Amino acid sequence: MSKAQKRARRFWFVPIAIFLMANTAIARQVKPDCKEGGRCVSATGEFIALPDPVRMLRISSLPYLVHNTLIAVRLRIANRMPNQEKLSDGRLSLEFHYSPAGGNPDGGEDIRVPATATVDVGELLNGDAIEATFAPQKAIAVDNWSSIVCTLIFTGTIGGLGNAMLVQSVAPGELLFNEEWDNGLTGNHAWWSSPADQNPKNGTSSTFVSNGKLTMTNTRVDGSAEARTNDLVVTLTDSAHPDGIKVTADSYIQFVIDEMTCSTRDALKAAHVMTFRFSDGSGNFNIEYSASGPQLAGGGTTLHRSFKPGKLIVENIYAVFQDHNITLPKPLYLVDVGFLQQVYPDPAARPQSMRMVVDAVRVVAQTIP
Repeated sequence: MSKAQKRARRFWFVPIAIFLMANTAIARQVKPDCKEGGRCVSATGEFIALPDPVRMLRISSLPYLVHNTLIAVRLRIANRMPNQEKLSDGRLSLEFHYSPAGGNPDGGEDIRVPATATVDVGELLNGDAIEATFAPQKAIAVDNWSSIVCTLIFTGTIGGLGNAMLVQSVAPGELLFNEEWDNGLTGNHAWWSSPADQNPKNGTSSTFVSNGKLTMTNTRVDGSAEARTNDLVVTLTDSAHPDGIKVTADSYIQFVIDEMTCSTRDALKAAHVMTFRFSDGSGNFNIEYSASGPQLAGGGTTLHRSFKPGKLIVENIYAVFQDHNITLPKPLYLVDVGFLQQVYPDPAARPQSMRMVVDAVRVVAQTIP
């Protein structure tokens, strides 16, 4: 278990497709000099910090990442005060902190990064919950992931006690699969392609990484009626994960594809997709994404999803299938992730071309309390 997991708890929240931009508004920051429980001194004076033996708030966290940095967390904060007290007339602030490379494991050398804004709380009754997004003032590199802790601070009225403070921590979430191509094509994962000689001499295909982005192209020249394929796949089963990467109802796909273009939108002529294949050991469940281009035939347990290039896309895996009236089994495993550029045979021998530029693809899990 990581240090962050030992120092924090876990969460629930379900967005379907989101483009996230950090909130740039700067609000009053509360920077307490205290640990959970005890008496705290903040930038605005002294507050009473209530003890936290039973986790008075139920906090879950979903991370958002861009360019291998944590840019925000989406928190769901539920009031679970043991004596049924409500939280009112207060404010929520968040502080991110992590241990630098070689830092003391006791946290004494942690780097602290306040969130860009605070959230006002008029009234949060016992049993109710609110959702809020917090962005760090400075993006935090994924290299520090295992030590990142998010400390939530409520200042205000708790029950009948005014001028009170409640401090509680949560891990930002879990990275199940992360690919940014910052170490070349196969530096992070063992991506593979079909042999180049599968194609006749009827065009060009390319797969390469430049400036941390994957680029794939596939072009069939005019006058050829034969098929042409370019693909890239990473298989996620190995000795440590014989079934693949386990996913749950709290797992999310996140990706940024800057460009995905094709000369045709006719699914009878071509396919241009990113695919995720899941399995319970007896059957496959697939999601394929395309930016308004041609998709595979699909059907059954294969879902087609469209997206807008250049945006951070976030989708809950179980919720996507549930929206299509498909109940996923448990346990479920991510078996592979792939990209396909395929031109089908065409008696008319018309030219076809396609191109995609992929910034990042990942699967994350939110922390659950």
